[in-house]
Amino acid sequence: MSKAPATVSAGTTATAAAKPAEAVKARVAVQIGNISNAITIPTNIRAGGSTNKSPYGFDKLEVGQSIPVLNKTKENLSSIVSNQNRRKENQRQKTNADGSLAFVQNEVKDASGTVVGHTPGAAIMERIKEFVVWNTDPTTDPDKAMSRIGRTK
Repeated sequence: MSKAPATVSAGTTATAAAKPAEAVKARVAVQIGNISNAITIPTNIRAGGSTNKSPYGFDKLEVGQSIPVLNKTKENLSSIVSNQNRRKENQRQKTNADGSLAFVQNEVKDASGTVVGHTPGAAIMERIKEFVVWNTDPTTDPDKAMSRIGRTK
């Protein structure tokens, strides 16, 4: 069996002839307005969210504040907000009511399958801050934003 590519015409391989030219997709720079306390953050939306030094200003937001995003929708921003919520720096180990650190409790079973005790497993983590994103109507939003990012925790 030959490993050489099949030729279509003089000097052109089948794989090169079948490959179409790829269009380059231009990135659009985000346009952000000022932080606002005037907008009520919806409570019925799923949290999304993450970033180091993001152009979105997650580190500047206080609970109840939102950032208008003028040229991107919730669909464009949901992975950014989700990543922000999952960042390692945004997690801490949860504590029990007595102040001790919380762990998942793994069951210890004997040979017959009866639970005879528990051992601590993985640490139970909680978010320090929580961010959400939602679409807005640019005609009614005070900043003419297509969407907003808000801090709920």
